[in-house]
Amino acid sequence: MMRIIDALIQTNNQFDPGILPDRSHSIYVINTLLNRHLKMTNFINDRLGDDIKSPQTQKNELKEQKIN
Repeated sequence: MMRIIDALIQTNNQFDPGILPDRSHSIYVINTLLNRHLKMTNFINDRLGDDIKSPQTQKNELKEQKIN
């Protein structure tokens, strides 16, 4: 792991390591899956913020525009 981090630093790549103690190489444990999902969701929200909308939200906004 440290060699990968060193390589990322040397090549000026940003990274956000996730260390899960007492886990095997599998991430298919419910608590681990939730953690990964939240981490991915936060990553997307941090970069796109309110600019990204779910298909259902887009559909609802179109309906509101047609009504008004």
